[in-house]
Amino acid sequence: MTELFIKYLKGHVGDIYVWGAQGETDITGKWIRRRETSEKNARRAIALWEKRKAEGRSPIAAFDCSGLIVRFLLDNKLIKKDMSSRGLYSACEKLNDRSRLAPGDLLFRHDGKRIHHVGAYIGCGLVIEAMGRDDGVVLNCLDSNGAGYWNRYGRLPALGGGETAEVCERCKGEDCPCRQLILEIQKGERNEQ
Repeated sequence: MTELFIKYLKGHVGDIYVWGAQGETDITGKWIRRRETSEKNARRAIALWEKRKAEGRSPIAAFDCSGLIVRFLLDNKLIKKDMSSRGLYSACEKLNDRSRLAPGDLLFRHDGKRIHHVGAYIGCGLVIEAMGRDDGVVLNCLDSNGAGYWNRYGRLPALGGGETAEVCERCKGEDCPCRQLILEIQKGERNEQ
């Protein structure tokens, strides 16, 4: 199941971020405005949607951070109801540190009060996340947003997995081996389309 999850995630790199979205593809500006938390956020999401259309991407799916994960889990009957990033964290077996990360594990951001963001570790120091309205669904190095960006880790029993993979301890910018892997993955995905 982990391999299928990672393939699903890779297939959505480049899609857009819309608050509360879970893979919808029948997108309009009006639909985005109804879902978003403010007109400013709607304009940001619409700008990325327009950019993706201009690039020729089709179909374009919309996700928020938990929606990216939950859509797969619901479609594969691994969970019975929608979950937020906090709900996903609660459902996980907690990992004490990232040295135990395995492909398919979930990464979380905690702001001192609560979990507020989720992404998925795909191995080799790489993460896929629905990052935000300006970026959409992205593939990044584990530490590309700083060493403390991801500060909670969990493993969903429903996904199986658990075979620990090598984790880059610190992204080394453009010279990082994970950057090369990102380019290879993106090149491979373009060739598959």
